[in-house]
Amino acid sequence: MQYQAPIDCITGDKTLKQVKKFEHDEEEWQIVGDLVTVLGQYKKAMLFFSQDSATIAAVIPAMDKLDQKMNQQTKKPLHSAVVSAMQLSKNKMDRYWQMTDLSKAYRVAIVLHPDLKFEYFHEQNWE
Repeated sequence: MQYQAPIDCITGDKTLKQVKKFEHDEEEWQIVGDLVTVLGQYKKAMLFFSQDSATIAAVIPAMDKLDQKMNQQTKKPLHSAVVSAMQLSKNKMDRYWQMTDLSKAYRVAIVLHPDLKFEYFHEQNWE
């Protein structure tokens, strides 16, 4: 992590007593590193959904991609606090999946999309 050395230098400076309380130990730096890795995927998703060009047909494939990334990252050895936070976000994602099931608009939009059509559902093994 690019800022670890400067932060350690500043917080380790004994003349700066006010910043000593912000000094991180190795476990805290591990958590920071894990968060940087994990939050990068969430940032990409947030930026995608914030675009003016995001369409209803793109929501389901984007959610699939984010869900796959979350599942991949839970297999990596991450700090338990980060794994717990990821599980909470996965639970939230599952709630969003349930909401898409309540509306036929998402499925219709995918079927009508010229690049996706029924092929998307077949690739995802949906019935």
